[in-house]
Amino acid sequence: EGVKLHVLGAGPQIFDPTVAALRYLNERTGKRYPGATYTQVFIHGGVLHSMAGGLAFLPESYAQDLDKQPDALRDLTAALANQWYGIGIPSGSKDAWLSLGIPAFLADAFIGERLGKTSYDTQIERARGLYNRLRAEGKDQALSDIEWTGQERTSDSLPIVKGVSFLYLVSETLGENAFWNGLRL
Repeated sequence: EGVKLHVLGAGPQIFDPTVAALRYLNERTGKRYPGATYTQVFIHGGVLHSMAGGLAFLPESYAQDLDKQPDALRDLTAALANQWYGIGIPSGSKDAWLSLGIPAFLADAFIGERLGKTSYDTQIERARGLYNRLRAEGKDQALSDIEWTGQERTSDSLPIVKGVSFLYLVSETLGENAFWNGLRL
């Protein structure tokens, strides 16, 4: 569909879930993938780095049976979704949670599409539980905060889990059709 996929450190089994995620994200965002190529590099170790500009580094363990590893499938999809939102919304903006929360929410929604509603619900509940724990520890802050210029003032996961929790509530309040139409706009 016009995007060249490069995979290093994994076999052809990675193509189906990546192509499915790419199609899902194209449909949900209403925008085509913003580049001509996408490269996934599966590396030794547990480090996860998604980068804008068509490149993602993922742990080599993710390349095995992705459909049996919801967390791995989520990270792979979030890394891909960062290609849309990591570039379009700078991480230093007052709305940095958007560049982190939207990809994570889209990844959870893709898991629901691919693995079923129970898997989606599990991912959402995990994010909401972590957000509630951070809030109880006094580590909460406003989603849109002029002083929030990155991760230095907060927990590394707060913008992600609070963003996912917020987007989930918006989708439940508006209904799926209105939510996805709004995201496309």
